[in-house]
Amino acid sequence: MIDGIIACLAGLLAALFGFRVLGPRPGESPRWDRWHDRFGIAVRVLGVVVVLAGLALVGWRLYQGESGPAAATQVEPPTIRVEGQTISSGPLGFQLTFSDWWRLDPPGPGADFLAVHQDSGAALIGTALPTSPPGATPDAIITMTIDSRTADWGSVANLERGETKIGARPARWAVFSAPEQHEATRLKLFVAQKGPYTITFTCMGTGAAHDACDTVLAQAALP
Repeated sequence: MIDGIIACLAGLLAALFGFRVLGPRPGESPRWDRWHDRFGIAVRVLGVVVVLAGLALVGWRLYQGESGPAAATQVEPPTIRVEGQTISSGPLGFQLTFSDWWRLDPPGPGADFLAVHQDSGAALIGTALPTSPPGATPDAIITMTIDSRTADWGSVANLERGETKIGARPARWAVFSAPEQHEATRLKLFVAQKGPYTITFTCMGTGAAHDACDTVLAQAALP
């Protein structure tokens, strides 16, 4: 919306000069009089057109519910609650209950929960955030994640991708590791979406750890 406001102000300034509300009055400056005789009509017309265009742009932004590039930040992250062995989110309708084989630990920065499987050693990290960039699909988010890891590591190894479901929502997954880790420690990333939100689960560990993550996520409720 700020772009429309700027256009309105610029057009208004031009129109005020064109109608001689601003600047020297007629007869006060021969040089200004000559300039106005030559360009005055064009400046008046241009000023009015720019004002109208700016107003139209402001109206369009308001109609779309936008306020410029920061509009995406208006979506607040959903509330994630941890009660006993259950993770839930009312706004998402999400719920996941872990068996006693899992231990819920305090999550690190940027995560909503961290669960550790005490047999396989799997670490499952979950986050729920507004989709960024807005409109990005699960496939696009996975690709951006892999590109980011490739930039950090130089390359990724053992890359696989596929489709699954988290609750009733279609989801995408990808498995990969740092080049030096090979099969020993791999990441399995799950991405699902609901409304303006993206729900991401990252499972770290060996193949047995991924099996444990697959089993528990198959029990998740996400309508």
